[in-house]
Amino acid sequence: VGKEEGDYKVYEQGNVINNDFMRGEYYLTKNKFDKLKRFEINSGDLLLTCAGTLGRIAIVPKTFEEGIINSVLMRIRINEKRISHKYLIYLLQSDKIQNNISERSTGVALNNLFSTKELKALKIPLPPLEVQEKIVEEVESYQNILEGSRKVVKSYKPSFKIDPIWEIVELGDVCGKLFAGGDAPKNKSKEKTDQFNIPIYSNGL
Repeated sequence: VGKEEGDYKVYEQGNVINNDFMRGEYYLTKNKFDKLKRFEINSGDLLLTCAGTLGRIAIVPKTFEEGIINSVLMRIRINEKRISHKYLIYLLQSDKIQNNISERSTGVALNNLFSTKELKALKIPLPPLEVQEKIVEEVESYQNILEGSRKVVKSYKPSFKIDPIWEIVELGDVCGKLFAGGDAPKNKSKEKTDQFNIPIYSNGL
């Protein structure tokens, strides 16, 4: 139902893909929510897409509307005494794990993630928590450098001021020759041969 008829949000793939927990189209009544309460999400849960766009991950923020996940999401509730949220997110986002997810997916028109049982059995490196935090710091430091570089490249626009004392001339005055090419001759070859050994340069069209 719509928000006007229900108080409990149904979280979908778009929430995870866009990391946007504000959006929501479908809601549940209190009675329906109580029946599906085992799919309820809590702050700090990791949500994983498991159909269509596979393996995208987002963490449920501290502030969110109470609700449940739909059938194309998986919920991961971690043991914080053993693994940190961010370390597990970066681990699941790694090429190795993402490739593993893709290889284990089934379906033709719509890919489906491997079962929850297989996800639980996935082998991951588990260093001590202090080492996990150092790894997270290193990854985030690297990401900050990349983001800073993107902003510099995006905002950089080389320019120079024109001094009013400079001479203004026509382009033809400083070019020895300036002309357009003609049509390619009909008698030509796509391959270089003894007869046709002089290249014809074009715009590639």
